[in-house]
Amino acid sequence: MFRRGARRLVPLLSCSAAICLLVATSPQAAQAPLPSARSIVDRSIKVTGGAEAFKALRSIHVKASVSIPSQNMTGELDVKSARPNKVVSHGKVTGIGDLDEGFDGKVAWMIDPMNGPALVTGKALTQRTSDAWFDAPLHAADYVRTMTVLAQETFDKRPAYKVKVVLVSGLEKTEFFDVETGFLIGIESVHELPMGSVPTRETFRDFRKYGALMMPAQQIERVLGLEQIVTISSYEFNAVPNSAFDLPPTIKALIK
Repeated sequence: MFRRGARRLVPLLSCSAAICLLVATSPQAAQAPLPSARSIVDRSIKVTGGAEAFKALRSIHVKASVSIPSQNMTGELDVKSARPNKVVSHGKVTGIGDLDEGFDGKVAWMIDPMNGPALVTGKALTQRTSDAWFDAPLHAADYVRTMTVLAQETFDKRPAYKVKVVLVSGLEKTEFFDVETGFLIGIESVHELPMGSVPTRETFRDFRKYGALMMPAQQIERVLGLEQIVTISSYEFNAVPNSAFDLPPTIKALIK
C-alpha cells in the first residue's frame, strides 16, 4: 500500500416515442465531439509549464508526509528520481518502520521490515521500469504506444476526459484530465504488488507552482480499500546526485 465517476442515467418519466426521437436527434441534444487524446495531453503539458521546462529537469526530489486515516497511521516519504529512469524512495511509517525501494535503470529492489531485502522481478519489474520513466508525463512515442479518448465523465467531482493509455511495455492505464483546467487529476491502473495484481486509483489535487512547473501538492492513492494521503512539503529540482541510486549492500548481495 505505502510506496512510491460513473455516468448518470436520467430516466424519461413521460415522453412519447416521437418526442424522444426529436430530442435525441436535435442539434441541442447532440454531444459535442471529444478532443483528440494528443490535444488533451498537449494541453496538460502546457498548463503544467510546458515540454521545454520539463525537459530542462535532470532530477526531482520530493518530500512529503503520509497518512492512512482508516489505520490511524502516519509517516514521512522521500522520493528521488532522475533521467532517464532512476528512482529511489524512503518511507517511515508509525507502527511499521522503514520502507525502501528503488530502480537504478536495471535492478529493481525493495526492503521492508517483514520481508527484508528482495529483488523485484517478473511483471512487477516491468511495472517498476514503466513507473520510473522520467519523461512519462510527455507521453512520447518511446513510452506510449496508443492513446484513446473514451468519454467525458466525472472524476473526483470534476468534469474530466477519460483517456486509455497503452504503453510500449504493454501495460495499460486510464488517465483523467480536468476539462476546465487541463491538469491530469487521476490515474486508474493495475499495480503489481507482493500480494499480486491489484487495482489502484490515484487522485491529484491542489496544483501549485514549484519553480517553472505546476505540480500537485496532494496525492491520494486507493489500494485494496485503503486510502493513503500524500501531502507534498517540497519539490527540489536538479539537485539529486547520481550516488543516490546506488544499490544498498544488502541488495547487491542478492545479485548473482
